[in-house]
Amino acid sequence: TEAAVEALEVERSSIWLLSEDQQNLRCVDLFERSRKQHSSGMALDAAEYPRYFQALKNDRAIDADDARTDPRTSEFRDGYLSPNSITSMLDAAIRLSGETVGIVCNEHVGKPRMWSTDETAFAGEVADQTSQVLMNAQRMQAEQALRESESRLRQIINLVPHGIFAKDRKGRFLLANHAVAESDRKSVV
Repeated sequence: TEAAVEALEVERSSIWLLSEDQQNLRCVDLFERSRKQHSSGMALDAAEYPRYFQALKNDRAIDADDARTDPRTSEFRDGYLSPNSITSMLDAAIRLSGETVGIVCNEHVGKPRMWSTDETAFAGEVADQTSQVLMNAQRMQAEQALRESESRLRQIINLVPHGIFAKDRKGRFLLANHAVAESDRKSVV
């Protein structure tokens, strides 16, 4: 968000993620340039902003030059845009496996601004990089869950008093619990 604020010369840049049912957006990071400050936690409901949520599903980017009058963003005028002096918005969808899971939102303060093709492409690139971060986080969580599951299974197998083992086609042990190891040790002695 800090890099986006500087590159696009906007006041605010934020990352919002959709809930599982796609009925809520939650801000996970908002950076305000003038304050040099991060915040998070704000939420938006699809029921309150139906046109915006529909645009998220249909469009790669929402380039609202005048966000207060653009039909995709005008729902925010009284409760969000005006109180924060936001005149223009450039939002790009964060997608995983073709499905929109969130947005990167860039907000301009001052006179309404016409977004260039390059700025829209840059916002899309930031959204794509955010998508990569989310995929990596999901992969790391899945790997951790697999390690924990394997550890629990190994503990259970080792508690069983009977021999449990698996061998490959050449007769090499792939898995053996303590009972197998103990019986193998006794047969050697």
